[in-house]
Amino acid sequence: MNDLELRSKRGKGAKLVRVLAREQAQVLLPTLKSIYQKKLARHQPFRSGAFCSWITNQLSDHRSTASRLTNQHGFDELINACYAKRWWQDQLHKLQSY
Repeated sequence: MNDLELRSKRGKGAKLVRVLAREQAQVLLPTLKSIYQKKLARHQPFRSGAFCSWITNQLSDHRSTASRLTNQHGFDELINACYAKRWWQDQLHKLQSY
C-alpha cells in the first residue's frame, strides 16, 4: 500500500527518533516482560534472547497484544522502526543495569 504516514522530525529542534525509541522501550519493557512471563509454561525459565525474539515477532504482528499496547501508548517509533532482537537485548540490559 502507498499510505502516507506522519514521521517524527529529525535534527536539532526535536528529539532524535532513536532517543525517543529508547525512552519508549524503557517504559514498555516491564509490561511486555509481564505479558511474556504469563505466556511461558511453568517449566520454562525466562531467557532474554527468547524474550527479545518474542518482542520483535509481536510488534510485527499488528493484531498482537504487545502491538496494540504499544499503539495505545502512542509509541509509534518502536513500531515504525522495526528494531531487531539485538537492539531489544541492549535495551533490556540497560534497563537491568540501573
